[in-house]
Amino acid sequence: TNTAPALAENTITTVTSPNAVVDVSYHFSPSILNDAKVGYNNDEYQDVGAGATTIYTLSVSPNFSYTLGDHSFRHDNSFSLLDDASFYHGRHTLKAGIEIRHLQENKLHPLVEQSLSYISEANFTSNVLDSYSYKPAGVETSARMTTYFGYFLDEVKLRPNLTVNAGLRYEYYGVDYEKNPSIGQVFDPFTCGLQFCAPGAP
Repeated sequence: TNTAPALAENTITTVTSPNAVVDVSYHFSPSILNDAKVGYNNDEYQDVGAGATTIYTLSVSPNFSYTLGDHSFRHDNSFSLLDDASFYHGRHTLKAGIEIRHLQENKLHPLVEQSLSYISEANFTSNVLDSYSYKPAGVETSARMTTYFGYFLDEVKLRPNLTVNAGLRYEYYGVDYEKNPSIGQVFDPFTCGLQFCAPGAP
């Protein structure tokens, strides 16, 4: 998509989401079936400015403002491994399976942001600046997390018109961690007080 969120600037936004899966089913015997999958999902988002004529955002109270686009990107990936096995024995159908999913989240807001603010049109025309702020280019964040799931299920056919299912499922969602060591700061008020913990804190 191509939009014009600000004066004299176009913002081009692209979103792509390719994914793939490989599925293999195999009968070890007439009573044992195994189904294995390997999957990949990707989500890429880019917001790029084109044709900008200034590096500033501008606010003139009360009626005028000029804002630059966000100009960021985000690339997320997930890798999945799933395996499901089925065992048929008499009235019982036993099923068990696992899933391991690794998640990657990469984000960056690279634009240098500078903001000028004037409290009135008279101050603007006289170049009497009310406030100025500067924000340097961002640092790419690289969050990672691995989740694990497992289950066991017993389907019992008690009668031709009555089947009972009983099973257990376990889900572990893991803990986010930051791959980029320059921004891996931990905020834990119970351990470190109202400040960031020292580098390397769990």
